[in-house]
Amino acid sequence: AADCQAGNMYTQQLMMADLDRLTPSYKSREMVRGRKGAVSPVTCVQHRARSVVRKYRRNVRYSQLRRLKEMIPSLAQQGAVDEVDILEETTRYILSLEQKLLEKVREHGLPEKLVKMKDKHVVCDD
Repeated sequence: AADCQAGNMYTQQLMMADLDRLTPSYKSREMVRGRKGAVSPVTCVQHRARSVVRKYRRNVRYSQLRRLKEMIPSLAQQGAVDEVDILEETTRYILSLEQKLLEKVREHGLPEKLVKMKDKHVVCDD
């Protein structure tokens, strides 16, 4: 009988351990949806690592946007400009450069170096 009681207590302890394991601990873990919708536990270390990566990517994106802003004449002298405005103005600037290039080619023809390159590629393509 004592063995039976000890076995029951052990079984109850295992069941309690299983319940504790199945109960999410929001202080040490959070549940996050994976790529296919599956829920997986994320530890504090993983959460911190992801946070660091997000911060790094954000900093890289902002530094590239600042660099792009400096390259666009209409934005270079402006103070704070939205990300979308930088991208839209960049698109306009690239299109205007393309138009200027096409006008020059129509007026003066292709530069000598480009004609030679064009001839090389036509010969190589055969």
